[in-house]
Amino acid sequence: MSDYHAVLYTHPLSSDCLRVRRVLKDLGVEVETRNVWVSRKNRGELERLLNGEVRVPCLVLPGTVIPDRDAILRFLHLRYGNENDNDRHAGRAI
Repeated sequence: MSDYHAVLYTHPLSSDCLRVRRVLKDLGVEVETRNVWVSRKNRGELERLLNGEVRVPCLVLPGTVIPDRDAILRFLHLRYGNENDNDRHAGRAI
């Protein structure tokens, strides 16, 4: 388990968010998920992180904000390897 906290800002109707959530699940990577559609607080947090914008999916790690689906998927691939390799990554936290 990692010593820092990761948050994924998401929207339930976004296909990009669905793809990132599916890859995280396939990899067994645990992150806190914050829905910007149902929570004004979560939306405000994301606007502050992105200088007034709301872009999802957005993965937030200590000192790093990744507000792009392809960049998030690239990060996950580099950090955890093949998204189909479930056993090796089971129960991992970012």
